Amino acid sequence: MSDTRLQAIQLRYGAAVHMMILAAAAFTQIGCGTAYDDVYKPLTVPDGSGGSGGASGSGGAGGSGGVDGSGGAGGSSGRGGAGGMGGGCAADTDCPTTEYCSAGNCQRRQRRGAPCAAPNECVSGFCVDEHCCDTECSGVCQACNIASSEGTCSSIPGGEEDTIMCTNGNFKYCSYTGECAKMNDIGCRVSSDCVSGYCDSNETCQECGDTANICPNGQMCMNGVCRP
Repeated sequence: MSDTRLQAIQLRYGAAVHMMILAAAAFTQIGCGTAYDDVYKPLTVPDGSGGSGGASGSGGAGGSGGVDGSGGAGGSSGRGGAGGMGGGCAADTDCPTTEYCSAGNCQRRQRRGAPCAAPNECVSGFCVDEHCCDTECSGVCQACNIASSEGTCSSIPGGEEDTIMCTNGNFKYCSYTGECAKMNDIGCRVSSDCVSGYCDSNETCQECGDTANICPNGQMCMNGVCRP
């Protein structure tokens, strides 16, 4: 049977009929000595090549404190937290030298000029006029709370009160030479008794005025006050 004829049959009747015709033709050509199994043995199809094995996955690195990945390195342990502030105390000796004990807790000592209530609160060890001071500042007409000079022992300006050191009668005020003195119109014995630095002939504190050489010890009269 010609190839053209076979193609026509396949197109019309389908592949199944085509296969039957081919089988009959093959049987006709086989001799009688051919074994049945040789003719009808199953068609052997060569094995196909297996697909390539997938690449091994890389082990993931463990996260911080996390579970290890497959084959991965263990996660590193977290760092410990920083230590807290000092614990309780009963006395300053229970605290570091830079701290003091307050209400059962260690508190940092304050620098010069900071408000304070007791000497142990200050780095300097001096609490004067409710401020941490650089010195004991215990002299007459001295203070550690002068405006713009808090924390530094300074002279109290003339004419202002020293409520701590100047408490004797009318000697309440600071003279310009740093002594407890009286204000004007108050009785005096010597010029140093007066804030003005001038005790007149009536033994009364007065302004020095413009009278030449009225101020003692070579002082100059300025704005009614004898000044060094």
